[in-house]
Amino acid sequence: MTDLALCFYGDDFTGSTDALANLSAAGLRTLVLFALPPEPELKRLAGLYDALGVAGIARSLPTGEMEAEVRPVFEAFARLRPAVVQYKICSTFDSSPSRGSIGRACEIGHAVFGACAIPVVAAQPQLGRYTVFGNHFARAGDGAIYRLDRHPAMSRHPATPMTEPDLVVHLQAQTALPVIGLNRLELDDYAVVAARHAGPLVLDALDEADLDRIASLIWSSDDEPTLFAVGSGGLSRVLGARLAQRGTRRALDPAPDAAPSGPVLAVSGSCAPQTGAQIGAALDAGWYGVHLPVERLDAGAAEDDVLTALRAGRDTVVYTALGAQPSAAPVDPRAVGTALGALVRAAVARAGVRRVVVAGGDTAGQTMRALGASGLAYAGSIADGAPLCRLFARDPLLDGLDVVLKGGQVGERSFFEHVRNGKYVPAR
Repeated sequence: MTDLALCFYGDDFTGSTDALANLSAAGLRTLVLFALPPEPELKRLAGLYDALGVAGIARSLPTGEMEAEVRPVFEAFARLRPAVVQYKICSTFDSSPSRGSIGRACEIGHAVFGACAIPVVAAQPQLGRYTVFGNHFARAGDGAIYRLDRHPAMSRHPATPMTEPDLVVHLQAQTALPVIGLNRLELDDYAVVAARHAGPLVLDALDEADLDRIASLIWSSDDEPTLFAVGSGGLSRVLGARLAQRGTRRALDPAPDAAPSGPVLAVSGSCAPQTGAQIGAALDAGWYGVHLPVERLDAGAAEDDVLTALRAGRDTVVYTALGAQPSAAPVDPRAVGTALGALVRAAVARAGVRRVVVAGGDTAGQTMRALGASGLAYAGSIADGAPLCRLFARDPLLDGLDVVLKGGQVGERSFFEHVRNGKYVPAR
């Protein structure tokens, strides 16, 4: 075991910044990388930080492509020998047997870290996500809490619609590994059950006390081998807090929140109704809106319009959709990210933009990759699940850029205004 507390692979970029925020809040100095660096550089970074993450795109990948994406990261983490390795998932458990398979990720982790129990914790009460008797629930934009198969967004997700709320059943369809669960009344049996189980072990959590209890059950000391776990930002937070008790030496206080010095550019490839409502609220508040239809992803055609607005000092939002598009053809997230990345680059280089928001989990990953950026560090709070981050990039125009990566169903209706004002608003 080394001094490195935790490593994580985020199956999308917005989820990776959620983990970054939770680990930073727990007191761990954390860096998120957009790709694995050469091994000597990775080892150097492991000596500077308490936690390292790699922001990935596994959530949007066909299952057959996940091995090449995930396994090299897991193997690199195994060589670093941290206390914990987390496969960071969205707290709405976005996955299916054919795309973004959490079950396949468990199989890869099983092969790399050994045949043992894999705790799976999807709950994140801070964001209104709960697992009770194996069934998963999530708060929607209307404030109501729905079982996943009845959730107005997740049941209709364009890539991974959630038709099965029982996470054990949902995972069993994704892997040949044995999958079992422990409900809240059985959590104290974890050690006994885990000792004889080699596969995913889904754990209930209804509140923060449940998560704290789970952290103490699944990781107790550095004397144990590296723990491989699957879970949300809720799991990141409680494991981070527990690991910080080891006596980290490198934790830094986050920079204070602040409004940007110029106009903000927001780009969105999300079809989530919650993001659609947030874009509508931004337009009502005076933001300039540019619709970039997915049928004509021509960043060049929109560029002059976007730059003119930004140079005039107008906060601007570019969006491919305003909520769900039930009749729309499947969209290539790479094409969306490439187009939006081109607009971000032009806005930074030609309009002096220094704060950017990217909405949509798959969109955020592809946009950041299109920019050629290398990583993120925590800079402050904007909303639970969507922190203000500082971008690292070789391009000096992009290096140091303020970036907020927002999942489709994260944030209050006035989210974009909060980003513009540098105002932190906690989840309800």
